[in-house]
Amino acid sequence: MSLTSRRHDAAAVTMLRQRLQSLDDHCLVSLGDGLEAMTRGDLTRAAQPVTEPIAADDGRRIGSLGETFNTMLGRAQGGLGAYNTMREQLAAMIAEIGSTSTAVAGASEQISSTAAQTGAAVQEIARPPSTSPPAPSAR
Repeated sequence: MSLTSRRHDAAAVTMLRQRLQSLDDHCLVSLGDGLEAMTRGDLTRAAQPVTEPIAADDGRRIGSLGETFNTMLGRAQGGLGAYNTMREQLAAMIAEIGSTSTAVAGASEQISSTAAQTGAAVQEIARPPSTSPPAPSAR
């Protein structure tokens, strides 16, 4: 193996180590923080993918480790994207439920008021007519 090949291999391993460290320190931590926040009801935490795939120098291949890393990175970042989509959809659904429950509460208040008015009207109709006291007699 030539000195140039060894240097290239060493550089590729260094790049792989740096990208793995980035994936571990940033992307996976971001996802973990977002999921933990979600367990507390906080849907505002987005998970940001920041790790870049490994690219080969012109005329060179990245090798099987680089290709495996890029595949894994693509899957991990796809998971981050799916998490963010789910988080946004869940937040929208909760907002819609809140809006619907407010509308139901308003309709319930109107029905309750109408029922009270109807009850009062029924009582008024069912009450026997009052009789007038007898007029005082002239003596």
